[in-house]
Amino acid sequence: PGEEFKALGAFLFLRFFCPALLAPQYFGLLEEAPLPTAQRQLILLAKVLQNLANDTLPGAKEGYMARLNEFITNNQEDLRNYFNRTLATKNLPVVDRQTPAVAKENALCCLYNKIAEDRRKVDQQLHEQQLPEDHAIWRELDDLLQEAVPIPRENRPE
Repeated sequence: PGEEFKALGAFLFLRFFCPALLAPQYFGLLEEAPLPTAQRQLILLAKVLQNLANDTLPGAKEGYMARLNEFITNNQEDLRNYFNRTLATKNLPVVDRQTPAVAKENALCCLYNKIAEDRRKVDQQLHEQQLPEDHAIWRELDDLLQEAVPIPRENRPE
């Protein structure tokens, strides 16, 4: 008993709530990144909420956060009640919500950068194999990835 709460807490908080707190500008919550002081406060808030969701006390690992143990202890039951309501909910209507344009753009940028990074690694590995420029693998790679991340032949690693 209680393991389903940890799983739900890890999923909701680690994947949704805390990332939105840590980088609100990427989720359409702010126009630009928070100032450093506000960013530090959001980091601490995310840590506390993640500890609450994981049912762990932060003071055990980080002494400066020990004073927040009481907050976590006092709010564990409320969080369990929230999880109970979440797990008991069935057949909710699907709500059509628009993803903020900035969130879409940031997701696409991250995806593009990952593909570009992997493309460069693949090109490097193929180059290290000392394959000739006219080898079929180069043409196939170009065909597969040209639209996603074009890397002209002259920019390939040497």
